[in-house]
Amino acid sequence: MTVSVQIVDFTTTASNPTPAKANSQATSTITVTALNHFTGTVSLTDTVPTGLTCGPITPSTITGTGTATVSCTAATAGNYSLTVTGTSSLLAHSATAVLMFQDFNITSSSPSTVYAGEPATSTITVVGHNHFASAVILTDTVPTSLTCNAITPTSITGSGTATLSCRSTLAGNYTVTITGTSNPLSHSTVATFQSWDFAITVTSPLATSLYGSATANITVTSLNHFNQLVSLTASNITPPGLNCGDILPSIIAGTGTATISCSGDTVGNYTITLTGTSGTLSHNTTLLLTVHSGSVGGTVVQIDGIKLLSQYTKIAAFLVIIITIGSAIPLIWNRRARRHYNPSLSQPPLLGRNAGLRLSRRSPNMPAWLGRAPDICHRG
Repeated sequence: MTVSVQIVDFTTTASNPTPAKANSQATSTITVTALNHFTGTVSLTDTVPTGLTCGPITPSTITGTGTATVSCTAATAGNYSLTVTGTSSLLAHSATAVLMFQDFNITSSSPSTVYAGEPATSTITVVGHNHFASAVILTDTVPTSLTCNAITPTSITGSGTATLSCRSTLAGNYTVTITGTSNPLSHSTVATFQSWDFAITVTSPLATSLYGSATANITVTSLNHFNQLVSLTASNITPPGLNCGDILPSIIAGTGTATISCSGDTVGNYTITLTGTSGTLSHNTTLLLTVHSGSVGGTVVQIDGIKLLSQYTKIAAFLVIIITIGSAIPLIWNRRARRHYNPSLSQPPLLGRNAGLRLSRRSPNMPAWLGRAPDICHRG
């Protein structure tokens, strides 16, 4: 007698889906195939690895032969192995699906500090992960007071670099946000653009008397940690007639103070342009200086065409008086000597305020220094 035994079974397979971008869904198709007229019901379950999130298998059972699907996502690029098991009574078969997720990251460099007004360039780098080969569109968000050119190039496929050049005329730190997008992926990076500068000021206005001297303080102030050398110069003295010495010191590093002294030989209002230069930076300030005709207690005088300083006016007046008196003394002495002459004396007598005189006679023997012989007086 012959006994026939029918053995039935089934197989389970799972497809490897097309690579998907991180946070997108990847779907695997599960196929149950009946063997030898298998007609049983196969229940499908899965084992999900860490980092992968999967929805339910649909449908969760298959009778005989059929297919089901399962969709999964992953936030991080990588390859994830999903094990699917079909069970029917004592029969159990498993299959593995590999789900591939891709992504990219984006970074940018922060350029070195530059002078205000100069361009600085940031390099943007896009790196694809797990064979990422899609196009990434690059855009930027630029803050106020910073001017940027277009990102070049504006898109990168897979991996690559781009550049962004920006400048600001104001010292400061400026943050640019750069975003790379490859739907549904979007990643951002930040580049900081730093520019520094300096300011120059002077104590103004100043005043001095004619031929006097005035000293002004010039201050250089660092902006945004500026630490470069600043060269100081003076120019454009308007109108002519003001004499200025050298600026001391003529070079300042970062922040510091210098001085300049000026004097004028003509009364008036003067302007002097003071310039600070460092690299491509150049800033000006104006010194206002008034030269007036004198100081308290005196004025400018002129004797025989020679100008005298106002502070010496009193001395000059005193000298004029002395000169005038000195010129008059011989005349005064001559007149008094004639009135008190004694023929017996070879030199003029000392004169007393109580000498009483009266005219007596004239003498031909009077000295020559008395000039014409006058009438001679004697005490009565």
